[in-house]
Amino acid sequence: MKRITQKKFESDRINQVKDMFLFSCYTGLSYVDLQQLKINDVCEGADGEKWIFTKRQKTKTATHIPLLQEAVRLMEKYHDHPKCIVSNLAFPVLTNQKMNSYLKEIADCCGIKINLTFHIARHTFATTITLSNGVPIESVSKMLGHSNLIQTQHYAKTLDIKVGQDMGKLRNLLSEKRANIIFIKCISSVSAINECGLFLFSSALFFHFWLMATVKLMTCLSPLTALIVAFAVSLL
Repeated sequence: MKRITQKKFESDRINQVKDMFLFSCYTGLSYVDLQQLKINDVCEGADGEKWIFTKRQKTKTATHIPLLQEAVRLMEKYHDHPKCIVSNLAFPVLTNQKMNSYLKEIADCCGIKINLTFHIARHTFATTITLSNGVPIESVSKMLGHSNLIQTQHYAKTLDIKVGQDMGKLRNLLSEKRANIIFIKCISSVSAINECGLFLFSSALFFHFWLMATVKLMTCLSPLTALIVAFAVSLL
């Protein structure tokens, strides 16, 4: 959704389809409900904010949707559109075939691999926009115009699967971090052993050369002097 929002297209028509898709992401409206959404379906709610008051064309169930600021901004862009003025519509919606064709082009330009449709927008509203942000499933069900809660639970299950996948990635990441810590400790231990071995080797080497030098010195001294030196060395 972020990639689509930030992407700017040269074609005005594609930008319009992008705006309508994002509006559905923020409201959960299906294609047919967006197509028939009229300007006077948007009124002030009890909280003083703008709401959509309409009925789902599929089930004839009343739908009341408080509008997020992003949705209001998108809708205001088309107040002066000729088709909206003539037909009293909120958006200049194209045919379903053309909309899906443009959505495919949008997906390709944004590097999105899934089949982008208005059902995806509705799914995004249910999961990413509402349920993921702590909106109760009962409220989400009402905004989607579902006749019962069982229909909405499908989105909650989908969200649980996504949460499970994300937690699986986290488990793998933590496992990798633990493995890296153990590896670093092992390397540190080996390094400490190597340093200790190097110290012992250096000490032995030093003693060897010192002993050789002492023996060589002893051979050059008189017996009495050598005896004195040997006695002094024994005291060290």
